[in-house]
Amino acid sequence: MKPSLTTSAKRQALLLLAGTSLIATQASAAVVNTPNISQHDLLLAVRANGGQGDTITLLVNIGSYFNYSPASQVPSTLASTFNGATPGSTFNLNVGNLGAELDRLYSTPGLSWSDRTDLYWGIVGKNDSPSPTIYASRERIDDETSAPWPFLTPESRGITASRVDSVIYGTNGYTGSQANLFSNVSVDQPDSAQASNYNFQVTGGATDFGGNSGWSNIEGQVGNSLDIWRINVNGVSNAGYFTLSDTGVLSFTAVPEPSLSVLTAIGGLFLVTTRRRQPRA
Repeated sequence: MKPSLTTSAKRQALLLLAGTSLIATQASAAVVNTPNISQHDLLLAVRANGGQGDTITLLVNIGSYFNYSPASQVPSTLASTFNGATPGSTFNLNVGNLGAELDRLYSTPGLSWSDRTDLYWGIVGKNDSPSPTIYASRERIDDETSAPWPFLTPESRGITASRVDSVIYGTNGYTGSQANLFSNVSVDQPDSAQASNYNFQVTGGATDFGGNSGWSNIEGQVGNSLDIWRINVNGVSNAGYFTLSDTGVLSFTAVPEPSLSVLTAIGGLFLVTTRRRQPRA
């Protein structure tokens, strides 16, 4: 016959079991890593237009715009944190093993993600105050600077910023998702028809991120570089461009001179140089 436990022994056994369960729960919770994002941070997205991985978008926080802007654009309140980029310089970004994440999502045994022609990437960002600032990429063709996005009113910038905000903070958005293993500033976002879904924001209408943005297509084919444009109360400016190598190394090249704007104000109107539009996939 098995010996019975005393009341004290039973209590100790229950306490030990409860403590073990708590430690296991804490350990399980510790592996759940949800990334953060700040005002002016840029969010990079990669998605497939068919084939392997066409229901998942990779979202990556590539850091503050002020890592890439001319030093003259860095606000005095952030001068102790950001120095801006040296004009004309090129440098690699530290975002973990982005190549491994792209390989995991978009490669097949017979086809690497870097060889695909149906893989697209884009970059967006925003700041809400004191006056809305928004950021959007545009594809460079034949290594030429892309045409600037149109200047927008504060109302249009605010509405567009709210759509970018949804992708960042909304239900199933960037900040509520599990960080990936190879790049802990990246998450996988399953495609949906929610406002918080990047794929929906770039495929659900005639212009990306709503009708107020004027962004006909912020994406480019993976393999082509992307200019980054800033739209705020001062106008529209280009800090430089991002390049993604076929091994997944992300780099940035700053503009040679810290020129703030490519727009000319005449009678309150901004004149924009135009170029041919690339067909949307």
